[in-house]
Formats: sequence, C-alpha cells, structure tokens
Amino acid sequence: MKTIKIPQFLHEVLGKESTSAELVMIFVTSILGTVGLFYFTNAEWNQLAIWKIVLLFLLIFDVLAGFIANLTFSTNQHYKENSKQRLVFIAIHIQPLIFAFLFNDYFYICLIVWIYTLITALSINALQKYPAQKVLAGCFVMIGFIGLLLYSNPIPNLLLISLAFFHLKVTYSFAVDHYAVRE
Repeated sequence: MKTIKIPQFLHEVLGKESTSAELVMIFVTSILGTVGLFYFTNAEWNQLAIWKIVLLFLLIFDVLAGFIANLTFSTNQHYKENSKQRLVFIAIHIQPLIFAFLFNDYFYICLIVWIYTLITALSINALQKYPAQKVLAGCFVMIGFIGLLLYSNPIPNLLLISLAFFHLKVTYSFAVDHYAVRE
C-alpha cells in the first residue's frame, strides 16, 4: 500500500504517515455515515438553526472519522510516542456536552455519557501494558451501550447513535493501544 506523509497539523488525528487506503476508508465511511445519519433522522434536527445543524454535522463527522482513524497504526503510534498528548486528547473530548447544547435538551444523559467515557478511557489508558486491555475496554463499552439503550426511549436516534460512537471512539478506539505487545 502507498504510504502518505501526513502534514504536522494533522498528526493528532492521523499520525505521521498513513496509507492511501486507510485515508480513503476514513473519509468515505465517515462522510457516508454522517450523511446517512442525517438523512434518516431528518425530523430530529430539521427544526434547528442552520449554524447548529452545521456544527452538529461537523461534530458527528469528527466522531465517526475519529473512531476509524484511531484504529490505524499511524494514529496509535503517534500517541504511543506522545503519551501526555493522549491524556489531553481524552480530556478535550466534550462532544456530548456540545450535543446537549445543540439539541437544547438531554443534558443529564449527555453529561453521564461524557463522565463515564472520561473515567473509562482514562482507566483503559492507564493499563497500556495490561494483557486484557482490549477486553476490558470492550466490557466498558458494552456496559455503556446497555445503559444508553436502556435510557434510549426519550433520546432522538441521531443523538443516541452519536453518543454511542463517541463512547466507542474514546474508550475503545482511542484509549486502547491496539498494537502493543502485551506482557
């Protein structure tokens, strides 16, 4: 596969170099996923102000693209080499709080998802050499999904899916060192 050097300002999201196939997969699936979500949930967001719709679209695209990008060797390696940046990256993920603001509602569930994700991601990150790091992250994600689905009745599908992928992105896709040699 052809390797592409990533511009430095994108190292935090794509690492130092990636393959053209990975970049195409990240972009195409993320844009298709975001457009698909917006198409099938039109009634849930069409009454929002245009600036809120644009911001919501960009945030959801970011969550979906980040979910895929964080699984790549390049992004994983970047944060392995810059472990303090990984902590900062976990801490700055406040999308659920912004979702609550954009929807003008659902603050408590968004806050719970954000806090739970922050705690689980920091816990998983602290276990970089732990042999069952991926499995434990999967357990945390499963518990988070069950909680979301049990609470899902009053939540719009667009928000529910966005919160689920946010949790999956930060706790499993990002906090796990997918290419580590386990002890």
